[in-house]
Amino acid sequence: MRQEFYGLLLAHYVMRGVMNEAAAQAGRDPDRLSFPHCWRVLRRQLPNCAMLVQRRRALVCQRMLNELLDEVYGPRPGHRNPRVVKRKCDSFPVKRNQPTFTPIPDSSKRVHVLK
Repeated sequence: MRQEFYGLLLAHYVMRGVMNEAAAQAGRDPDRLSFPHCWRVLRRQLPNCAMLVQRRRALVCQRMLNELLDEVYGPRPGHRNPRVVKRKCDSFPVKRNQPTFTPIPDSSKRVHVLK
């Protein structure tokens, strides 16, 4: 299980590296590229890259990087709600620095349990 987890982390790292390289060549922000689109492109193109000779592999890889730029997101909208510390809404006062006493059970009052 640990080996599979490290494999997934490595695959994620490779995908982000490819996305970064494609964005750097185009002069764009890598955060604007689509991760699912990158996954589909790599899944479709990588088996073909393994069978090519070295000189053709560079052309196919460049075509793959250009295909990654087909699906680019626009700028992210700003936050609609500012980040603030949430306040507890309670009508009861908060007990602080008050000693707590536990009541001692009264043995004279017995509870009868019906069977």
